[in-house]
Order: sequence, then structure tokens, then C-alpha cells
Amino acid sequence: MGQREEGVALKREALDMRRRLCRGVDHPDLAASLNNVGMSLEALGQREEGVALQREALDMRRRLYRGVDHAELAQSLNNVGCSLEAMGQREEGVALKREALDMHRRLYRGVDHPDLAASLNNVGMSLGQREEGVALQREALDMRRRLYRGVDHADLANSLNNVGYSLEAMGQREEGVALQREALEMHSRLTA
Repeated sequence: MGQREEGVALKREALDMRRRLCRGVDHPDLAASLNNVGMSLEALGQREEGVALQREALDMRRRLYRGVDHAELAQSLNNVGCSLEAMGQREEGVALKREALDMHRRLYRGVDHPDLAASLNNVGMSLGQREEGVALQREALDMRRRLYRGVDHADLANSLNNVGYSLEAMGQREEGVALQREALEMHSRLTA
């Protein structure tokens, strides 16, 4: 609704309450609040504080799900990885995103899932216009085509655009432009 400041204030209030309720004990709801406030602060441009809270959530989820794959842990790995990469800490960021991808592959083995497609896309985009990066982007695109068969979807349009851009940059202009056109047409339908 465009009331970000008020939204963050309420999320902070919930986080403070959960800290009091949990009093030094790891809890999934506390980790979720840490992650939510961290993401919101980062979106408001308060990157340092936001990433610190996201890291706290990641550390807590690592303790909560020690030795076990869990969707919330994979989410935190991906969130912190994306944030660090955006802050110029590319190596650590990509390593965390790869860890999230590996976990998503185990969690959704043999099944198409939006979180797995997002992880494939994120790592693929980090690796850029190289064979491995484009292969992951294509895998994400193929999965999203299956997930959203016959339906326009923003994630599918983004994957079409990403693969198209990467192929064009690698000299495969015809296929790249065709995918970007498909993405543009889908975006147009979605925003009409």
C-alpha cells in the first residue's frame, strides 16, 4: 500500500516482541521476523542493518535445522547471498546462493518447484554469460514453463528475458532476441 515506513515499524515491533518471548532461545518465528525486518530495511536503503538481521536469521536457522535441509534455511542462504553480492561481496554471496541451490535440489528432487526455479535463476544470473550460468538459467526457464504452462507469469517472463539477454551477449543473437520478444509480449499482457 506504499506505507513502507509504517510497515517496517510494525515488523520491528513484532521482532522485539518475539525476542522477549524467546529470550535467547532459537525459534522459527523469531528467525522469520529477523529475516522479514532485514529484507524490509534493505528495501528501504538501510542495507547494513538489514543484512545484519538477515545474517542473524541465517545463523539461527543453521542452528535450528542443523544437518537437515529445510526450505526456510535455503531461503535465508539465498537472501543473504543476494544481499552480499549486491554489496560487492560477490564470492561469499555466490557461495551462499550455490548452497541454497544445492539444498533446493535436495528438497525438491524430481519435482518442479518455484523456489528451486528461483535458485537456479539466481545462481545462473550470478555466473552470467558463461556456459554454466546459461545452463542454469535455461533449467530455470524450462521449469517455469512447466510450472506456468499456458499461463502468463512474471517469473516466467523474467526467465525468458534473462536467457534471451545471456544468449544475445554470447553471440546467439537470433534465439536471444526471440526469447526477449516473448518476454516483452508476456510482460505486456501481464500489465495490460
